[in-house]
Amino acid sequence: MKKLCKGVSLLLAGALLMASLAACQKKPAGETTAQEQTTKGTEAVQTTQGNTKDSGEESAFAGQTLEVAAFAGAYGTDFWDSVCAKFEDEYDVKVELTCSPQLGDIIRPSVVSGDPPDFIAFAQEQDIITTMIKEDALLDLSDVVGEFEDTLLDGILDYCQPYKDGRILYTPSWYYSWGTWYNKGLFEEKNWELPKTFDEMLALGEKAKQEGMALFVYPGVYPGYNQGVLFAALASAGGADLLNAIANYEEGVWEKPEVKEVLDFYQKMVDNGYILDGSVALTHTQAQTEFVQGKAVFCVSGSWIETEMADAAPEGFRYGFLPTPTAQAGQQQYANIGFETFEIPAAAKNPELAKEFLKFLYRQDNLLMNAEKTQACMAIKGGADMVKEYMTESNYENLKMLDSELMPCFVNWTLTEKTEITIMDELFNSINSLVNKEMDVDGWIARMEEDDAVLREAVAK
Repeated sequence: MKKLCKGVSLLLAGALLMASLAACQKKPAGETTAQEQTTKGTEAVQTTQGNTKDSGEESAFAGQTLEVAAFAGAYGTDFWDSVCAKFEDEYDVKVELTCSPQLGDIIRPSVVSGDPPDFIAFAQEQDIITTMIKEDALLDLSDVVGEFEDTLLDGILDYCQPYKDGRILYTPSWYYSWGTWYNKGLFEEKNWELPKTFDEMLALGEKAKQEGMALFVYPGVYPGYNQGVLFAALASAGGADLLNAIANYEEGVWEKPEVKEVLDFYQKMVDNGYILDGSVALTHTQAQTEFVQGKAVFCVSGSWIETEMADAAPEGFRYGFLPTPTAQAGQQQYANIGFETFEIPAAAKNPELAKEFLKFLYRQDNLLMNAEKTQACMAIKGGADMVKEYMTESNYENLKMLDSELMPCFVNWTLTEKTEITIMDELFNSINSLVNKEMDVDGWIARMEEDDAVLREAVAK
């Protein structure tokens, strides 16, 4: 196997911020175990081995070459080295593997010149992939995903259709969640109940204030971390239809009563002094440090928080994940997720072999290899159980909730031509303005409606 691998650095998977969106089905109680679900979901994929040397017949792809380009971040390169070598052996092919933390810079010249790699493993929000999406330069994978769709988290392929026209332009790989974290020991010590509604959350804020603590801290330098609360709460308030309306810049969507009720929750936290003073100036690590030092009851972050705070948290600190409270009692609770992706360029020299490699990655034995070597969770049914022994307890508990009580959500913003507006910045910088008392909820709503009017005119045709 020919391999180009440059300067691998351990980057946090959570640093890959994802655009977010709406809802999947939760697993009904009493169904098969997570491992059984994964095994059943991959049965169809196992049949692809009929093209390999193991079947006793010559591979239909024997002697061909596949160019693979993979991002080398938090998950390292061991998995890619191993799975590519295995693919070479089983299919009697040659794999030319390029993996680097600077993957975008490395592959950009070949992409621009019309000679891209055959297969790319790079998150869809990265500049080079975003450009390929806007230029319609990715292959439609609809004809191949049927062979492993049952393996994936229910509904996640809905969010792999950036043009929302039924074409699947990428498939999900590793995933994680955003949300609200708490100290289990604190809740046991104070005999506090976890809040399930906004009213219960605000009532807890008063108890926290009496203990000299803030209710909530967030990184104002990176206010987008609040997507873990805001998008999940909006999904609870209006389901997939509401998140889709938001993602499509629908006129009047921010003026809906159910949306205002969610935004008002932030206003009430501000008015009651429940947000830690100085939050707007904190980075993510600073906000998380304030949290583990007991300055705030809750902190918004991603499922990597325990690993990231390993050196800062007091000994014995036990992280818990709080399902985002809802505006009204009884509403379905959601968790906002992000995921990385696999792509095949439309100009790939060997698209059929690339499709075979894509199916190969979702095969049961290779999913198990992935779990062992990356210690990260793939966006598959039972993924949390598959990787349980390799991940932190809090991360496992968090992702396990997505197999049971919580429904994942993700806002899939409709593509637009280039404008002066960055919608995620507009949305979440407004929280800082709210906290600084430079804006109220009505101003927040007005800003979003004005931005949406511009973006509706710029929707990519």
